[in-house]
Amino acid sequence: MISIVSPVFNEEESVEELVSRITGSLRDVQESYEILLVDDNSSDGTLGIIKRLREEDPRVKYISLSRNFGHQGAIWAGICSAAGDAVLTMDGDLQHPPELLPKMIAAWRAGNHVVFMTKQRRNTQRHWVFYPSLVFYWVFNKLSDVKLSFGQSDFRLLDRKVVNVLTNIPEKGQFLRGMIGWVGFKQTGFEYEVAPRLQGVSKWALVHRFSFAFDGLFSFSVRPLRAVLVIGVI
Repeated sequence: MISIVSPVFNEEESVEELVSRITGSLRDVQESYEILLVDDNSSDGTLGIIKRLREEDPRVKYISLSRNFGHQGAIWAGICSAAGDAVLTMDGDLQHPPELLPKMIAAWRAGNHVVFMTKQRRNTQRHWVFYPSLVFYWVFNKLSDVKLSFGQSDFRLLDRKVVNVLTNIPEKGQFLRGMIGWVGFKQTGFEYEVAPRLQGVSKWALVHRFSFAFDGLFSFSVRPLRAVLVIGVI
């Protein structure tokens, strides 16, 4: 079985199309599957729509978080609850095209334990998003033993072996991209074009992006910590 995990927060305008496009893209896939929607304590009608979708299709399952744990926390909750032999994670705003799921599954069948998707840069991408991201990946790769490709996203497939290792790490951090790179296993990746949001605006504020970057840098390198200590001593 394959698990598709998608964190959703105030996505009442897109969650129904998300499920429809996932089921459509997997129509010719031989494996059975579950769609696990993780509602990150939405304040709109997202959860009600998810419950209706669950009644209409038993392959749709959901987790309703007791408070807002953030994007990475919601993804982690889904990974820990997924039952599949492979676990796919994708955002709920349809910027990760569901039509690419069969390609990722085919790469998994070919023997890859991790299939990661890397964003193609769009000419319309805002500079305040692109350049800080570019700097982050450059700095991260300089400071850490774990290397990440620029543009890696949370659009990925993990084999059950990888999931089992991740869920058994005693200190579970928020920087999943680094954790997945750190545990190893056979990996491959593809580029994808980020689709425009179906409705609304990104729920990931600038402050969340900076928090995510700091988590990554301090989780996988002691060098930033050493720099802070040196500055403190000086």
